[in-house]
Amino acid sequence: MEAGKKRLASDTVRQATSNEVKALRSEAHDLITRPAFEVIKAADEFCDRTTAPNQLWQSDFTYLKVIGWDWFYLSIILDDYSRYIIAWKLCTNMKVEDVTDTLKLALQASD
Repeated sequence: MEAGKKRLASDTVRQATSNEVKALRSEAHDLITRPAFEVIKAADEFCDRTTAPNQLWQSDFTYLKVIGWDWFYLSIILDDYSRYIIAWKLCTNMKVEDVTDTLKLALQASD
């Protein structure tokens, strides 16, 4: 196996010069295009924003994998204005009854 100075020099990766980097950037500029979609902030889309707590609640159902156990499902009710969690329930399955139970807990908490 040949391991001399010439072989090492031919196998070595060299750093590109600044002129080469500029040339690559100008060539790549034509390859990079804008995405086919436009990012819109969610807040820009709401015409009736909440101005006080308890005007609008949101619900979310998230599933979590607990290693060594099983899947668990977290049902939450969130206040849109304050972003506080009004009620939550950790469930072992994902059923409508679990969401309605969480909503009942939120209604009790808001009284």
